[in-house]
Amino acid sequence: MGTIIVIVVCLAALYGVAAITVFIIQPLLMYFPNKDQVDPKDLGLENVEEVELETPDGEQLVAWYAPPSEPNAPTLLYFHGNDGNLAHRKERMHRFLRNGYGVLMPSYRGYSGSTGKPNQAWLTSDGLLAYDYLSGLGISPNQIIIYGESLGTGVATPVAVARDIAGLVLEAPFTGAVDVAEERYPYLPIRPFMHDKWETIRVINRINVPLLIIHGAKDKVIPVRHGKTLFAAASHPKDILIIEDAGHTRLFRLGAWARVKDFIDTHGKRTAPKLQTSVG
Repeated sequence: MGTIIVIVVCLAALYGVAAITVFIIQPLLMYFPNKDQVDPKDLGLENVEEVELETPDGEQLVAWYAPPSEPNAPTLLYFHGNDGNLAHRKERMHRFLRNGYGVLMPSYRGYSGSTGKPNQAWLTSDGLLAYDYLSGLGISPNQIIIYGESLGTGVATPVAVARDIAGLVLEAPFTGAVDVAEERYPYLPIRPFMHDKWETIRVINRINVPLLIIHGAKDKVIPVRHGKTLFAAASHPKDILIIEDAGHTRLFRLGAWARVKDFIDTHGKRTAPKLQTSVG
């Protein structure tokens, strides 16, 4: 009997250590900020201005902003992934600008010169702040397309629920960061002790504007089943594009850009009927 008690106590202690470890190291496993602040003009982005957004708790967020080429052209509110900085999205910014789109690309707390430390509550609040900045510039909701990339899909979706927009694009989205973590570390007590769960699956059915999901079939970071599950749970109008040869990145280069551009042009200007559902 004494041996059994010792075993139970040891197992409980191991579980407790694992739980504490999950709680403490979670930010290190989820957020990989590059703090380098790069002037967009040094990257050939002459029409992009670096702006600062002040948060209610006194942090300063660095963002890149370029106005639309025409007053009624689409404007993207772009939320990036969990790695790198704004400079790593320079090719996308160039692509968006070549097509005449306005873009506001905020960096997260701790990234690209922004102060503070990232977590789910503050990043979501900061996403709303970024939207309100665009609104304050006179950008109409009918022009605003919210675009989320990887972790940015977790920011983009609740912002799209809370604010009026023209459409939502989710690139390599997860049903929840907690789901990805459980799949990757099945031996750890993840769910009870993970504070930034980013459970997109809980809010995706509240999106009431056109939705486009794009995902790489060979994505090993966020498996494609996450995108498919979100698509099944979402309301119409919705569309999904699976790029067979793509992993977690390079989706634009492997065929996604044409669909994304069509979505932005169609819904950012409100000129076409709702999407037809398709997979492929």
